[in-house]
Amino acid sequence: MKKVSFYESLKFYGFASGLFFNLIAAGVYADVHPVAIMGGQGPAPYAAFIESDGTVTALALPSTGLTYRVAMNPSRESWVVGTEGVNAYAAFVSPNGDVHPLSGLIAPGEIYTVGINRSGDGIIGGGDLNTNVPYAALVFSDRAVRSLTLPARGLVYGVGLGNFGRGIVGGVGPLNSAYAALVSSDGTVTPLSGMPTTGGIFWVSANHSGEKFIGGQDHTAVYAAFVDPNGTVAPVLGLPQGLLYSVSINDSGNGV
Repeated sequence: MKKVSFYESLKFYGFASGLFFNLIAAGVYADVHPVAIMGGQGPAPYAAFIESDGTVTALALPSTGLTYRVAMNPSRESWVVGTEGVNAYAAFVSPNGDVHPLSGLIAPGEIYTVGINRSGDGIIGGGDLNTNVPYAALVFSDRAVRSLTLPARGLVYGVGLGNFGRGIVGGVGPLNSAYAALVSSDGTVTPLSGMPTTGGIFWVSANHSGEKFIGGQDHTAVYAAFVDPNGTVAPVLGLPQGLLYSVSINDSGNGV
């Protein structure tokens, strides 16, 4: 880990797959107390902790690939996902900044999205764009990976995980249909009924009560729906033409 002042370390390079930063090394430290994590892309995959005083601590990531998403829980445990070369990459990051990559992920492939709960457990999703094969897994801080059973074709774009290991995945299924499924703590996948026959679920969100909110597209119209813990889908009506890239639900069950 390289620990530097936030205001002295960031040099804006432009946009491509994410933000490009130039980090000036000032030494290696173990006394890291992050309040946030950020991820993006520079000459190599990039992710860093941010402390309350603005200090940035870069994490040790692969030399090639992309960082797509990061997530942190209230205990300052984190996940970083993306690619290492042409293969999928995911790593658990302890609060002191130690990076623990997982093995046994899809290869070749990409991890586009990640969710974390208060226990530090995670859920990841993505696939292989070239072969249109989806991938998702429950992942754990001890580096265990529990791959999920998904349709033969498609991609996973959104994942969410509650405190009791109950999650949700969303994306595109066979024949360009929208796909979403509940995931139990043991990895059982239960597809949701009533998804759009053409479209996709591009983002999902889960609260700590097991309620979910999903968003994407139904043919050419915006699509959003609440999903209760039993898998009952309640679409939001009267939405305009377009699509949703992001949704969120709070612990009271309100969504945006």
